[in-house]
Amino acid sequence: MKIRANNSERVKRHTFNNLKIFVIRDKSLLKFVFARPPSEIQGIIRPFQEQLQQKLKPLGLELHILDTQVLTRADYTLDFTATSSCFQMFKNGAAISLQEMQKLMHSEQMKQELFDTYVEYGVSEVEMCSVRKLQVAASMMTSAGTWLVILAAFIGLAAIVAACTACCLKKKYKKHSKRSLQASRAPTEPYTVGMGVPTLYYSEPIYGPLS
Repeated sequence: MKIRANNSERVKRHTFNNLKIFVIRDKSLLKFVFARPPSEIQGIIRPFQEQLQQKLKPLGLELHILDTQVLTRADYTLDFTATSSCFQMFKNGAAISLQEMQKLMHSEQMKQELFDTYVEYGVSEVEMCSVRKLQVAASMMTSAGTWLVILAAFIGLAAIVAACTACCLKKKYKKHSKRSLQASRAPTEPYTVGMGVPTLYYSEPIYGPLS
């Protein structure tokens, strides 16, 4: 985009300037993580950028740093003792892809080149600007609230199983009691002595005088 600017009453006294606009998503950016709170970093972020520009210029690279903010951890918790600043790198006027930026910033040559600047301004890490969903999900699984929800679900499931078991046992008990009651009320057949049984007579033996 070409912009024409004039700050004088004379119409012909103007100048032109080229403006480049880049639309970039957070997923395509990296960020510096400072081991200092945002109140300290906001005042030194511009000198930090200028110092990096001087070291990257011989390599044909440019770096633009965005606003500073409180560091957001992978589990979405805020760390007020640290600061993050997303940045984008350019080479020959064109934006560099995320993979190429990662390769450059994590190379041993770049780490040695920027080591003194990192130490001076308290840069502790260079990582992706956006938080990955997989990391968020994993961190949520380790949180205490999630384990409480899982425990409550197990308790509810155990209560349902116990209720079903109690109902089944109650039905079996009623069925068994009914059968026992019916068996106790059944009529018994009278005992009859069969006819034609021979009768046995018993008599005392007669003992005669002993001779």
